[in-house]
Order: sequence, then structure tokens, then C-alpha cells
Amino acid sequence: MSNKDVQGCANVSRNVTVGGTVSVGGSVLVSHHLVVKGWVDAPHVKGPMKGLYASETALRAAYPRPEPGWFALVGNTLPAAVWRSQSGTWQPTGAQGGEFTIWLDEIESALARDREEITDITERLSAHDTTLSGYGTRITAAENTISNHEGRITAAEKTISNHENRITAAEKTISNHENRIIAAEDTLENQYELIGDLQECASDHGDQLRELEENVVYRREAGAAGGIAPLDETAKVPEVNLPDVVYRREVNASEGVAPLDGTGRVPMANLPATEMFESEVCNWIGRPGGIAPLDESGIVLADHLPDMVLREEVGQPGGVAPLMAAETEGEGTVPLRHLPRAVMNSIITVTIGKAEGIASLDAEAHVPMEQMALGRMMVRVDSEEEMEALIESGKWDENKIYYTVEE
Repeated sequence: MSNKDVQGCANVSRNVTVGGTVSVGGSVLVSHHLVVKGWVDAPHVKGPMKGLYASETALRAAYPRPEPGWFALVGNTLPAAVWRSQSGTWQPTGAQGGEFTIWLDEIESALARDREEITDITERLSAHDTTLSGYGTRITAAENTISNHEGRITAAEKTISNHENRITAAEKTISNHENRIIAAEDTLENQYELIGDLQECASDHGDQLRELEENVVYRREAGAAGGIAPLDETAKVPEVNLPDVVYRREVNASEGVAPLDGTGRVPMANLPATEMFESEVCNWIGRPGGIAPLDESGIVLADHLPDMVLREEVGQPGGVAPLMAAETEGEGTVPLRHLPRAVMNSIITVTIGKAEGIASLDAEAHVPMEQMALGRMMVRVDSEEEMEALIESGKWDENKIYYTVEE
């Protein structure tokens, strides 16, 4: 139900039906008949006939100030005395009146008009019923359509909810992928940095290798400065090609190193007989497995040199020994691992207690304090192999004292 407010004029060419109360603020003009099925309650109705009253007192009480032209009947039956308004008061006329006259032709005309109106109303009601029936059908169809739409809306809402869930899951996956990408980029950057470090390290190693290749040169002149030393059948360097400085673990022990006396010399008790020493050395010169003789310039004789030295022969039995790299401890000398055991366990130097020599031991087999370098750190290594590895790698620190302890 809708409300309409008409602020201007309303013109209705046919009938108007009002189901509720009508309130008219202005005048009402009725050009035809006015039918009132109930009571007319109007204090100022201009109808002249005021009704039948039982007495003059009752009439005056009902209308104390009658208007000109009014009249009324006073009595208990009809006809009754006629009273009229005169000079603002009720005055009897002395006449009797009040009989009713029924005009049948007017009644028939009114009935005919009523029948026409009834027929018109019936036709209009029938048309309304048809219209209402159509409205009902349309309403039912609209309700069905609305129900279908509601079902489709519900399905669409479920689809939207599923899509939102999928979008949320996709956003989480994208976030995880972004985090993984960031982590991968960080890892890649670290790897790039590591590759750069490795490339720098490889460049440094390449420089070291090139330096080693420049310093390790194979020469046919065995025993010459910057050359190579021969090996015996046990892949060891003969005594004649050994350097003056040899590292020893024991001093004044069997097959160890001799101590020094107060003048920095080896005691006579620690020196072998001259004849025996010379004879034993001479027995090794020029013999297979022995040592090569040298000419007056310290070069191995040509008939004791091989025609060609192959790289794969270096460090192999019957081959040649390599030399320590430049700028390393023992530069240009044979590594300890290629020295024969007989030489390692014998005395091949007389520089005990001298510069670049070896220290002696006291009565308790300890190095005397006067032969200890001040401020130098003593570092223990587990084996001679580890000491050799330090020397070959160039990590040997001259400011430290390295030593091993025999089990």
C-alpha cells in the first residue's frame, strides 16, 4: 500500500471509492444526489424541518436559537402542531402537519439509477477480479522468479566465497613465493660473493701455481743451484745432495744429532773415526744406490746424469726428487720425505749451535736457554709429515719454534 499526496487539484471523471474516513477542509458541492446511509451529525445543517418533539420545552431545549425558515412538529402523533421560527424564537402556527407523501415515480427512478450503478459496480468488480487473478498469476510467477533468483544468488554467494577463499590461498602462496624468491635472491647474492671469493682464491692459487712452475724447473745438471737431485733405488736423495740444515728430533741420541761443547763445537766423543767415515762415504760414491761424484765446480759428472728427466719420474723410485718452492722454508732444497732413513738418522752437519744450525741438549735432554730465541712461540706438531706439509705450503713461520714429541 502506497500513500500519495496531491498538493494541487485532482479531477476524477468517474467513480471514487473511499474505504476509510474522509476529512474535507473546505466546502463540498454535490451537484446530484447525496445518499447518507448513517446518521448526519451536523450542528449547522440548514434543513428547515427539525423533527417531532413531545413538548414545547423539548423543542426549545434542542434548538434554543432557531434560524429564520425553520419549523418543527410538537406532539406525540402525526399530524402534530406546527411550530416555526419567528424573530429568533419558536412560535406555534396553530396548524397541523407532518403527513408523509411517497412519490413512487421518484423511487422507481432512484431504483433504476441504483440498478445501473449496481450493474456497473458488478462489471467493474468482475474486471477487478480478472485483473486481480492476473495479478495473482503474475505475483505467483514473480515469487517463483524471486525464489529462483534467491537460489541463484545463494549459489553465486557460495561461488564468491569459494573464489575469495581461493584468492586468499593464492595470495598466501604468492606471499610464500615472494619470501622464497627473496631468500633465493639472498642465497644467490651470497653465492655470487662466494664465487667472487673463490675466483679471487683461484686467481691467487693460479699465481702460486705459476710461481711454483717458475721455481720448480727440471734441469739436466743434477746438483747445480736451482736444479734437481737424483734418487737412489729407495726414492731417497743421496747424502751428497742433501742441504746443510736438517731438522732433527733428538740430540745426543742414537742415530740423532750431536751436542755442542762450550765453544759451540761437536765434542770429539761424538765424532766418528776419520778413516772409517771417509771409507764409508767413498764406498757410496759412483755406485748404484749411492751418491754421484762432483767435479771441481760442484756439478755432477755428465756420465752420472740421465739423458732426460720426465715429470712422472719426480718423486718415484729411480727418478728424481723435487725441490721446495721459492719463498718457502727450505727454498731450493729436497723435502724431508724424500731423504733416506740412513741419512735422516745420521749426522750430516757440524753446525750444531751455530747460525742456521741445530741446537744441542743439556744433561736433561733440553735445549739450553742461551740457544733459545727470545719472544718466539713454540708450536707442537704431531708428526714430521705435518711439519713437512707446513714447510711445503708456505705457512712456516720463522718467528715460531716447531717441535715434535716421539711416543
